[in-house]
Amino acid sequence: MAGASSASERDDTWLCGSSSENGCVFRCRWVECTALLSCTADLQHHILNDHCAIELQSGEWSCGVIGCDAVLIDEDHARRHMLFHCFHADRQQRGREVLVGSSYTKQMTDCGHTTSSGLVFDGSPLVCEWDTCMVAFDDMFDFVQHCDEHMTALGQEDCVNNVFICRWSNCEQTIRNKNNLRWHIRHHSGDKPVACPFCGRFFANGTKLVDHVIRKIENGRLKCFLCQKTFLTERLLREHGRRHVKNYKCPFCDMTVETPSDLRDHISKRHSNSRPHQCEKCPKAFHQKSDLDRHMVVHEDRYPFECEFCPQSFKWKRQLNMHVRLHDKNADPYTHLCHLCPTKFKNGSNLSKHLIRKHQLSVPSGHSRFQYKKCADGYLRLQTERYESEKLAAQIEAIQRGEKSALVVNSDNHTSTWITIDG
Repeated sequence: MAGASSASERDDTWLCGSSSENGCVFRCRWVECTALLSCTADLQHHILNDHCAIELQSGEWSCGVIGCDAVLIDEDHARRHMLFHCFHADRQQRGREVLVGSSYTKQMTDCGHTTSSGLVFDGSPLVCEWDTCMVAFDDMFDFVQHCDEHMTALGQEDCVNNVFICRWSNCEQTIRNKNNLRWHIRHHSGDKPVACPFCGRFFANGTKLVDHVIRKIENGRLKCFLCQKTFLTERLLREHGRRHVKNYKCPFCDMTVETPSDLRDHISKRHSNSRPHQCEKCPKAFHQKSDLDRHMVVHEDRYPFECEFCPQSFKWKRQLNMHVRLHDKNADPYTHLCHLCPTKFKNGSNLSKHLIRKHQLSVPSGHSRFQYKKCADGYLRLQTERYESEKLAAQIEAIQRGEKSALVVNSDNHTSTWITIDG
């Protein structure tokens, strides 16, 4: 198989190509170990018996898998951690099968993303929170199978008013059918059916994995005319284009957004005085926990984003991106252009000040700042178009008392072209 042999060329993956001599598909990733295993069960047996049997020193030891280095505090923790490595390897094998079966990716030898053997798993017991079950597991394979058995056991009597209700702890979401509920439970259990055989990242389905791999292909790309991002297939471009389409309007202002969660976030930030998430280190408070988490970086003495060309490091990736441009002698320091005059700016903040002071523009109603989009020439200019679904356009048309929605509307001296498209 082309995909299998491609994966075998890499030394930073659990997978190796199928061999007519030994039929192996997995390689042990433990430091200085060269064992080749034929299936997940053999990999588990090898890892647990040949590597996990090491005595803990000073109450803890580090995972020996290359690139992981997780600190393991006791034997139970070590067992769960290593079993999850085996689960990860199995999902990478499934991912390789998906890529080999796709005409777009069967010849791929890399995904272009950084490989990591580290696990997003704290080593805690895996507890089933379905109804009153609360059974704990060490092995992700057993945990996933157990959760699936709950789904299989559901009968018609569990369908109330033509919907199933999720019984997982603190979740009462209604699902239309049992198959969709089965997929929903994976969000709670943490099960991801496939992982990238090259970089190791987990995905919810094979389609997302294929999209992940082909995003790095440079030739034959289709370009989004709104943001200049490029895509290999029309389906990817079409799915991306939906992100530019507004589907929901704020009931308190003229703001329109793409998703219900965006609308909730907007109302919380712009139309609510509640700031329940208080910083413990300064007087600032935030509407959402995610905002507080981003803010906490200010109080941390960490600079995780390092420049590959010099010793400097930064707290935010945006700072690093701006800095890296300084190392490119051919890079234009001016990234933002005024759409009303030839003036150029190094960032959006200065362009916003220019638009307000020089051209007397105001930030549109409902927005906290101007929005900029990348044009075909690579510069960012003021976004003056808003793309709406037909349903939203009809709602706005009703609000405007019968006026057509495909009009040029002046809002606070800021001109916006409202264009309706089929969402």
